[in-house]
Amino acid sequence: MSYDLTVLVPNIQEININDWIKDMEKLNTKIEIHPEFSFKDHNGFLPFKVLVTDCLKDSLNSIYLLSGFELSVHDQVSKISWIDKIMNTKKEINKALIISVSSNDSFEMRLAWYSAAVIANRQNGKIKDHQEGTIIKGKQLIEEAKKIVQKYEESIAVDNWKFREFKEWL
Repeated sequence: MSYDLTVLVPNIQEININDWIKDMEKLNTKIEIHPEFSFKDHNGFLPFKVLVTDCLKDSLNSIYLLSGFELSVHDQVSKISWIDKIMNTKKEINKALIISVSSNDSFEMRLAWYSAAVIANRQNGKIKDHQEGTIIKGKQLIEEAKKIVQKYEESIAVDNWKFREFKEWL
């Protein structure tokens, strides 16, 4: 299984990693992002040290886990309509953060959706959910992410949770 999200934001230079971490804690998900991570040169697996306090499988609450998702950053240039050309409107250049989730770890979906929602919310961006064919923006970002994560985690049977305890950074 692969689940893909695209987060469109005006400027990744303004994304404050400390704010991202603080907002994730409000979602009962305490994270540390790999110490060498930077938006300007990252492409590939982004590891997280994660501590969850509201997991449906109680034995996974309050232990540090290693999880993450695939992340790549691209320029996204908006299409210009004929009216925009007449009005001499400039192309809008956004950054597209492509997030891919696998089924290797039960916490990837949580980290992907919450991260996407937090970043899009702070940057006045939007999320494209490619599986559902929807675009989410504005005030509904965080609430929609919470609903999706809850539904996903409720679908995991008690004995089917996949996880790795955190020992060290990859």
